[in-house]
Amino acid sequence: MGAIYHIAGTGNNISLQYTHYLNARNSDSIAGKNSIGSYFPFVIGPSDSAKATVNLNYNAVDLMLGQNINIGHKLALRAAAGLRYANTNFELKAHYTKLIEQTDSDEYTSNVKQTNDFSGIGPRLALNGNYNLIRGFGIIANVGGSLLISAVDNKFSARIVLRRKSDGSIMRDNTYNFDYKSNNQIIPECDAQLGIDYAHHFNNKFSLIFDAGWKITHYFNIIETVWFDRLFSRNLKSKYLSFSGPFLGVTFIPN
Repeated sequence: MGAIYHIAGTGNNISLQYTHYLNARNSDSIAGKNSIGSYFPFVIGPSDSAKATVNLNYNAVDLMLGQNINIGHKLALRAAAGLRYANTNFELKAHYTKLIEQTDSDEYTSNVKQTNDFSGIGPRLALNGNYNLIRGFGIIANVGGSLLISAVDNKFSARIVLRRKSDGSIMRDNTYNFDYKSNNQIIPECDAQLGIDYAHHFNNKFSLIFDAGWKITHYFNIIETVWFDRLFSRNLKSKYLSFSGPFLGVTFIPN
C-alpha cells in the first residue's frame, strides 16, 4: 500500500510505499539411515528424521522521488530514487533424531533454534512501467534495488540428548548457545514484480490504483547460519533470503 503526490506543472512526484510479507511453514522428513544432514555432522552425523518450522516476518518502507516518462499514449515509465527502510524477523526451529548404528537401542535427538533479526536503511533505485490497456486497466512491470546499511542480530541455541530407548534414561545432555551481532553491514537487495492494475478516479479529487500480480524479493548475505566441525568449532556461513508470491496493493493519488 502507498501514496503518490504529483508536483503540479512538472513530471515529478513523491511516493511513500509500505510492503508487508508474513510466512510460516512446517515440514517433516523421514528417510533411511544417515540420509539427512544436521547442524552437528561429527557428533550426531546425518540424521534419520527431521522436523522443521520456519517463520518470516518482513516489512519495508520506500520513500522515493520519481520522474514520469511517457512513451506514446499507452506506455508510461517512472524512474525513481530514494530511501528504503526494511526489517525482518526470521526464525527456524528444527528437531533431528538418529539411532546409534552399533546398538539401534540408543538415540540421539537435537533441538535447534536459529533466529535472525535484521534492520537497515539505505539508497534505492527503481524503474516502474505501466502499459495502458482499456477502461483503467493496465499491465505493470517494476524492478528495483537497494543497498542497506544494516544491523543484524543472529542467535543460535541447540540441545543434544543421548537417550536409551529401552527405559528413557538420559546418557548425555548438552546445551549450546551463541549470539552473533553485526553492525554497519552492507546488504544488497533486488526485487521485481509483474501484474495488472486498475485505476479509478473519484470526482476529480483523488484516485485509487489497485494492483495484483507476482513479486520476488532477494536479500544477499542477510542470514548468518551456524555450523559446527569436529571439535565444536563454530563456523558462520552467510545465506541469502529470497521470497516470492502473489501480491495485492492499493495506492492513493490526490488530484
